[in-house]
Amino acid sequence: MNPEPISLSNIYVRLRPFAVIYFLFSLSCFLSLVMKKIDKKIFATLFFSMFGTVTGVGIVVPLLPVYATHLGAGGVYIALIFAAFSISRSVLLPYFGRSSDRKGRKPFIIAGLFAYSVVSLLYMLSHRVESLIAVRFVQGIASAMI
Repeated sequence: MNPEPISLSNIYVRLRPFAVIYFLFSLSCFLSLVMKKIDKKIFATLFFSMFGTVTGVGIVVPLLPVYATHLGAGGVYIALIFAAFSISRSVLLPYFGRSSDRKGRKPFIIAGLFAYSVVSLLYMLSHRVESLIAVRFVQGIASAMI
């Protein structure tokens, strides 16, 4: 067996998750030096909430095609599964952004994080491709709220 050739694209693909984590960690360290004590608590709460959300999506996305294929999905259905998230998020993001400017961001962030928790459970309960598409659509709505 020949080992995989080393190229910049291979290195980039392997180091990308670590670079994102390092960037977020260094940004949080920098901002913690500048902030007041109360602001640090708020920032830490928001940081870990967003980190959990992004990590949750990042863990699910590589496994979705495998799970969808196991449920009997073909190429078009797999594309619909990914498109459902993007469409719902893109359509509803301006609405939730405008609403959060008027009513405050906290209720939307809390509702979005709660919806993400529910969606995580719904992945386990979806036994058909259509239900998986619906779950991804709801996940896009929750993502727009955050």
